[in-house]
Amino acid sequence: MATAAAMIRGLGRGGTDRLGNFWVDTVRSLLYVLLAIAALASILLVACGVPQTLEHYLNAHGPTGLGQTIAIGPVASQALEPSAPTPPPS
Repeated sequence: MATAAAMIRGLGRGGTDRLGNFWVDTVRSLLYVLLAIAALASILLVACGVPQTLEHYLNAHGPTGLGQTIAIGPVASQALEPSAPTPPPS
């Protein structure tokens, strides 16, 4: 990323005899590019209603009385198999 920033800076300046600083390019690219992408991604996730919790599962009962276990939190998109519904209490 720092190489791309140095290349863009070099193409923008045209003729100069100064090379630049690798660490300045690294910090600027992190702050200006990656931080902006992270901010936009977090706004998008909040707007889509992604669960914002570190809890593992949520036990819920539907209108028919059947129970279900819902995967939430940071691994909600990685749940491989749904849990079997629990029978209603008798």
